[in-house]
Amino acid sequence: MADKFQTGKVVTISFGHLINDTYSAFFAPMLPLLIAKLGLSLSLVGLLDVVRKILLI
Repeated sequence: MADKFQTGKVVTISFGHLINDTYSAFFAPMLPLLIAKLGLSLSLVGLLDVVRKILLI
């Protein structure tokens, strides 16, 4: 017997995927703004990007 389609779980997973992709696409273009507005060094911004990539694995 086939299980019922679990719409709630599919929507939850899809929303999580949307948030993950949006964050990934949003952060990189913001780096120049972070450098200018917060006075961050290129080394620190590079470290932030590495940490972001590690956390997204």
